Amino acid sequence: MMLHLLRVAAIAITVVGICWLHGLSATPTQTPSPTATPLPTSPPWVRWYKNPDALSITLSTDKLTYKMGDDVLLKIKETNTSSDPIQFNPLRACVDYDIYISHSTSLMKPLPLGMRNNCGFYVSGRPYFFVIAPQATITEPGGRGEYTSISDWGLKISDPGKYYIIAISVYIQQHPLSQKYSDNVQLSNVAEITVAP
Repeated sequence: MMLHLLRVAAIAITVVGICWLHGLSATPTQTPSPTATPLPTSPPWVRWYKNPDALSITLSTDKLTYKMGDDVLLKIKETNTSSDPIQFNPLRACVDYDIYISHSTSLMKPLPLGMRNNCGFYVSGRPYFFVIAPQATITEPGGRGEYTSISDWGLKISDPGKYYIIAISVYIQQHPLSQKYSDNVQLSNVAEITVAP
């Protein structure tokens, strides 16, 4: 657990550096229909956590500009960039990802998983596992359809200005007595938004 906390701290510093130095922006895009198939009965796939770099994570917002008090909604998509089918289990955006938001000199961190809103592990209407075909994209289930409010992570924007948002994947290994975080974490792109007074 200590290794995980140190790793998250290092990633958080990287997030701030990326946001300040590069000022990357995200443009909301139309989301294609999810391309995923139920898990086959035989295993010709590669498990995601054995090849985490095979999934590319794309973070976008529902708007680029918000007014103070507006709800900021996030969409997270995964694309299989490999030439092999990838087995993946999309539970819910606020379960599978940590969200960090930087503004000026501050960095907002998400609440621990057990304290987040609307983050049940069970997502109705979805198979427990998907197999994502090579070059296919799926959208992570959100608290509001394809979108999830930053408030589900316990985050709130209280000042106007520019904000930079990044998603960090969290692979949770279930154990009978505890939950362990894997070192297989990935960063999304950085989404930039502006909040007007």
